[in-house]
Amino acid sequence: MPRLSFLLALCLTALLQPAPAARANPGPPAALAQAPAAPPPDAPIVTKVEPPNWWLNLTPDLMLLLSGHHLEATRVTCNLATLHISRTQASAGGDYLFIWLKIAPEARSGTAICRVTTPTGETSFDLPISARTPTLGKFQGLNAQDVLYLIMPDRFANGDPSNDDPAVSRGLFDRRKARYYHGGDFQGVIDHLPYLKDLGVTLAIDDFGTGYSSLSHLQRFPLDILKIDKSFVDELGLDQGGAEIVAAVVKLAHALGLQVIAEGVETERQLDVLLRLECDFAQGYLFSRPVPAKELVEKFPLPLGA
Repeated sequence: MPRLSFLLALCLTALLQPAPAARANPGPPAALAQAPAAPPPDAPIVTKVEPPNWWLNLTPDLMLLLSGHHLEATRVTCNLATLHISRTQASAGGDYLFIWLKIAPEARSGTAICRVTTPTGETSFDLPISARTPTLGKFQGLNAQDVLYLIMPDRFANGDPSNDDPAVSRGLFDRRKARYYHGGDFQGVIDHLPYLKDLGVTLAIDDFGTGYSSLSHLQRFPLDILKIDKSFVDELGLDQGGAEIVAAVVKLAHALGLQVIAEGVETERQLDVLLRLECDFAQGYLFSRPVPAKELVEKFPLPLGA
């Protein structure tokens, strides 16, 4: 019976074949590739670069302002040999970093990649540098009013909208017209002072004791220095009342954690009284009359802040 013979041959073949080798235990499944580790919480971060770009042959020196976190740089480098970092300075807390940059005359257009190294890590930012577009027949520059708005934008900050249309100038609130009321107020200035403090700017109140420099400003403004008006300094050494007023102002300022500068010191007598009253600094003709910037540098060669 051919069919039976075929089945018997098939069974014998299966029995005679060696048993398959036992498969090795593969163990637990291989771990999946790990995702990149999250940066440490104190790693440096750059959120903004000002100015965001620059132009060739505009100026050889450029100061950048980086905003972010943990930017206490120990080293800053750029990948272009024509860019040189001459100095850096971070604000307290590391939220801002100033970078002084020199651009060589042979620099070419391109994007510089600059690396910031801090004790807690590294980060980088881009700085595009482009050739300048000829301006003849186009934009011809800034006028005095433009400069005022660029340098003093906070003068027109509207921190208190309730005084936009005061009775003394009813209907004259219009920021678009130069001779109209712009709505700026003290609250608008106060709202921006913490930003300046974070940058490391020292704030002083001038001519204290006269005009608009009132006691309330010592509480409202985050000041560092109080400057005593010259009219009070003039009375020092002439009568006791003048010295008592200055002494009271110095004590008040020191109690608030402020340093004191006496304005308009012209005589040794005034200086002796100020020293006795523990005034911190003095300025006036006794030390020097106003001089040109070049003469000032020659007379006091130390770098600013030294």
